[in-house]
Amino acid sequence: MAESRTSFAAPSAKTTVRDLMTVVAVLGAVTVLRLVALAYYRLDLYPDEAQYWSWSRDLAWGYFSKPPVIAWLIAASTAVCGAGEGCIKASIPLLYFATSLLIYGIGRRLYGGTIGFFAALAFITLPGVSYSAVIASTDPPLFACWALATYALVRLAQGEARRLVWWVVLGAAIGLGLLSKYAMAFFIVGLALWIACDGEARRRLALPETAGWRRLGLGLAIAGAIYLPNLVWNIRSQFVTFAHTGGNANLRGDLFHPDHLLDFVASQFGVFGPVLFAVLLFVILRPTRWRADWRTRLFAALILPMLVSIAVLALLSRANANWAAPVYVAGTVWVTAVLIEGGRRWLAVASLALHVAVAAAVGVLPVLRDGPGTYAGLRFPRGLDPFLHYDGWQEVGARLSAIRARFPSVPLLVDDRKLLAELLYYVRPWPEDIYSWRRDGRIGDHFDLTRPMPESPGGDYLFVTDYDDPRYILRHFRDFAMIDAVSVPIAARRDLRVWVFHVRGFLGYKAPRMFYDDNPLETRKGQAER
Repeated sequence: MAESRTSFAAPSAKTTVRDLMTVVAVLGAVTVLRLVALAYYRLDLYPDEAQYWSWSRDLAWGYFSKPPVIAWLIAASTAVCGAGEGCIKASIPLLYFATSLLIYGIGRRLYGGTIGFFAALAFITLPGVSYSAVIASTDPPLFACWALATYALVRLAQGEARRLVWWVVLGAAIGLGLLSKYAMAFFIVGLALWIACDGEARRRLALPETAGWRRLGLGLAIAGAIYLPNLVWNIRSQFVTFAHTGGNANLRGDLFHPDHLLDFVASQFGVFGPVLFAVLLFVILRPTRWRADWRTRLFAALILPMLVSIAVLALLSRANANWAAPVYVAGTVWVTAVLIEGGRRWLAVASLALHVAVAAAVGVLPVLRDGPGTYAGLRFPRGLDPFLHYDGWQEVGARLSAIRARFPSVPLLVDDRKLLAELLYYVRPWPEDIYSWRRDGRIGDHFDLTRPMPESPGGDYLFVTDYDDPRYILRHFRDFAMIDAVSVPIAARRDLRVWVFHVRGFLGYKAPRMFYDDNPLETRKGQAER
């Protein structure tokens, strides 16, 4: 795919503006539909979303498991339209709109308006994007920053390397990307690989000049300055986010899992789409076809380090389907160019049609939910319900709110991060006196860090757990009685279960009492308070 094959006359300013308005209108229509769907959203928050919302009420430069941008975004959206589930997620479709618009810019500058348009439309309808467009997560801001950094790099490589503005944009995008998700570091690796291995890259970026390296240094310095407050926060917090991120790799025990690798590769056909991922694998595995073109060498540099690293991690331990998703910013443009320039536009259109159908289904399901595992009167099999884990929390919160009204002065104690996050949002009024049980006195999650249970003996609590044998905690109290056993159906033959105990007289973390065979937990559970 030599660059000479894509020779086209420079469009007039009027044509460029008209094409841009068309792209904005099409992408905007998809975005508006997603925002409207969020306005009628009927699913509960996923535990991670509830946790991010709790972060947004206490803005900081960092949090236990993630950098801060997702909390900032939720704080901004809820300041505008309130704290409903749809509003908490409102920034996500807007970020995907921005990312798709930047992908259009990348494709248009490298291959022309047609490829840019198809690439933008392909990205905004990717199965993975359509599914995550109604989920508040750290991926959408990462995608937007990755796309902005790629667009700035393309501008620099196309004759603007001596202009400081695009180096500033590149640095700012990398810095904000690192504040969104640490996976942005793979972009830096890809950039370094492209510069180190590609002489034409160095020439295009004007790096043979001393001033060129200074401009690159300026961009990286801006990235570092933007990221610095999070680094300082980590230093003051004993690097808890770094430790958590490293712990996700789970490189312990048996380090050979070919089944996990196969699962990860298979999942990419779902994230990127079966046609697009198959084409991407095809072109990547034929390096003689792409090494002759600086554009595809750039794409390869931005794709291969992350994709190969996550695949190796899947082989050694495990990898979630979304961990390599940023590679599809460049991957969408590359695959679209291959299909259209290769005379296979029909395949690009067929893939797009499939994605639009999936996007429509996934986008409308949260609006059509009318019961546990049921959408528009149709019951989904448990294994096929994409939103299985989003049900039941509102009802659990309502039951806990009623119990709280009976014990207004007794604080809540929770032994699970996800459960605590859901209760923070769904118990009304929002509880401030809610604490996390710190297993073995160690910090295992964000709430252990920010809401640890007081260690002084003697406290009474409403202990809430989803663990059906919580004796490991109950034995640290002088007495307890079960208040309620909440069971909410969320799918066929599956319930969300939560137990509530009134625990009295905290004995201390290191002073547990014993349970005896003649005094089993089941007997004590039967002594429910009235």
